[in-house]
Amino acid sequence: MRDKKVIAIIGAGIIGLSIAWQLARKGAKVSLFDQNIAGKGTSWVGAGMLAPFTECHINDKQLLAMNKASLKLYEQFLEELEIDTNIKIAINHAQTLFIALSDEQKAWLRHTYIHKQAMGYPVTWLNTNETRAIEPLLGPKILASILFQNEAEINNRLLISAMIQAVKNLGVTLNEFQTVSAITFTNGEVTGIQLETGQHFAARHVVVAAGAWSPDLHPLPIRPIKGQILTLKIQKKLRSKLMIRSNRAYLVSKDDGTLRLGATSEDVGFEQGCTVEGCWELLDEGRKIIPLIDKACIEEFSWGFRPVSEDALPVICPSKSIKNLHFACGHGRGGILQTPYTAYKLTNEIMNSMD
Repeated sequence: MRDKKVIAIIGAGIIGLSIAWQLARKGAKVSLFDQNIAGKGTSWVGAGMLAPFTECHINDKQLLAMNKASLKLYEQFLEELEIDTNIKIAINHAQTLFIALSDEQKAWLRHTYIHKQAMGYPVTWLNTNETRAIEPLLGPKILASILFQNEAEINNRLLISAMIQAVKNLGVTLNEFQTVSAITFTNGEVTGIQLETGQHFAARHVVVAAGAWSPDLHPLPIRPIKGQILTLKIQKKLRSKLMIRSNRAYLVSKDDGTLRLGATSEDVGFEQGCTVEGCWELLDEGRKIIPLIDKACIEEFSWGFRPVSEDALPVICPSKSIKNLHFACGHGRGGILQTPYTAYKLTNEIMNSMD
């Protein structure tokens, strides 16, 4: 008889790692499988923005509620992580400045501001002079902005490294460079996973957290959207206390003396690699926002594949057709922000089903 607490998680990005860690805290026997190196995929590449308001479209009330709930859960999440790893990670609370660089963008931004204000978003409209007063680094093309309160950013790479340490400390088996070719089931109930090597791993529960690759394992309305991002080494005078965004790019200063300039949005399937076009697009927009980044040095240029769902909502639920199969994928641009919400929700669902 299979141990009812044996769980296989497919995908060791930030979502898979967080679920594995939380399940292990509850006493489950967890094995993580990743086709590459744990934690070094899309979540490693991201800028670590925890932006519940700016990452929502005007009418997306369900996503906004999830984003706000997840940001609120981060304090508990990080406290538990420190207990299990002795690694302290801080959230840097910051305002987000969303700017307009043309008359067309200004009109769109004004429309967005009116609707978000009506929905109760913590937003303030700033004219050109007010925008420059709050951030003197901005260039001459700035016409107006919206200032968002109650957002934040985090060192996502330290967070991922800490979660890898946490799963190891709690006895999770981490299987890297192990591609899962299929989920196995009998009579509508999960029996485990089939590896590309031909080996079968028996499990009572299976979690699909494979990001943009999740549809390879089960029909899901998720597709990859490629994003390229630059990491620039900057002088202290270029560091902004704000997260700055336009329609085409964002700039996030980090405590390690770097600036993340991202990110392209390319519907090109799984086309790998950084491109000259992508680099030019980011630098062109970044220089319009803060001209002095001309003096920065390029430290890293990387890419990842956002797992974007059709309705922009992540898929965090059990399968309707296969018992003990669970999904945690389709987080799009919000994977880092939505990690605590996803981990707690899915962990509770799985553990409750074992009772």
